[in-house]
Amino acid sequence: MLHIDALNIKNFRNHSDTHLGFKKGVNVIWGENGSGKTAVLEAIYSLSMGRSFRTRNHKETLKENEETLSLTGVFFNGEGEKEIQLRQIKSGKRKFFINKRELQKTKDLIGHNPTVLLSPEEQIITNGKPTDVRTFFDKVFSTVSPNYLNALIEYQKTLKQRNTAIRNVLKKRAEKKDIEAWNDPVVNSGKKVWKEKKELLSLYCKHLLKLVDKYRDKSVNINIDYEEEGPTDTFEERLKKSLNSDLTRGYTTTGPHRDNYHIFYNEKLLKKYGSQGEHKIALVLMKMAESNTIKHQTGKTPILLLDDVFAKLDFQRADDMLLLLKNSYQTIITTTDIVKIEDHGIDLSSPDNASFYLERACKA
Repeated sequence: MLHIDALNIKNFRNHSDTHLGFKKGVNVIWGENGSGKTAVLEAIYSLSMGRSFRTRNHKETLKENEETLSLTGVFFNGEGEKEIQLRQIKSGKRKFFINKRELQKTKDLIGHNPTVLLSPEEQIITNGKPTDVRTFFDKVFSTVSPNYLNALIEYQKTLKQRNTAIRNVLKKRAEKKDIEAWNDPVVNSGKKVWKEKKELLSLYCKHLLKLVDKYRDKSVNINIDYEEEGPTDTFEERLKKSLNSDLTRGYTTTGPHRDNYHIFYNEKLLKKYGSQGEHKIALVLMKMAESNTIKHQTGKTPILLLDDVFAKLDFQRADDMLLLLKNSYQTIITTTDIVKIEDHGIDLSSPDNASFYLERACKA
């Protein structure tokens, strides 16, 4: 089972120099708000996905008045240890290393040590914008399929070039033919994305349905309705016909980046009709489906990062979630109240589990 053995954090967020040694089971990080609990999860996530889940601006993660930061994680995948390191300077420039060897591209990090994050911010997957759901599925599919990741990167690159050409035409710096020159690259890469996406979504939905069947409350039913922007075989024709519309809007209006996913809870559109509790249940089950998809497609058991979820779920739903993860994944949980964790039957005296108390550096 993949797990993280140790984590060293230097000058990241409010951590000056923190070392944590994890166990294979449940690891609880507890303390007051502002003590740096979420930053620990953010550090692990960054070593997995190559980016933070809290900001797009890397400079924000550097501790105030410091010049450099570093994150070092020691991971074990059943075959041996692997050290993954991030080094970042004040300008925001970063380098990643695997066993001291520098990676040429950040994308090469994805898939080495997968993580699944469940946090209050992730609720945008069920109640946010269409782009939030697309981003979620793009991340899942990129983690389990290098083919999807490469196709997506190629598509996003060509799409960006076409959109740049559109803006240049609007600024009288280019002609329509400069936009049309990007049609073939966009179509070819877009078709690859669609082909991979359909296959991977089918696999994901199978895992989701299995989890729904295992869930304690048998009245719960969750389905994902995938709405493709348009038929693959007419993509080229649609792209040509949309030229005037694209010029009006200032960007490309057709392609995989315009796909939609609709989440249904007991046959009701969740975003429109779902209660707060139904959104929480759907998110937990979708995240567990993400975990199982990664596990079955890659052979690697992802590390679960649970950020203060017990404060957001009622007792019964939190118990139901724990039953789904029991003995399957290394889990790292943050909380302000360790008693709540113990009330759910997690034995922190077990040799497989551990707890870590973080204290605020400064108190008002």
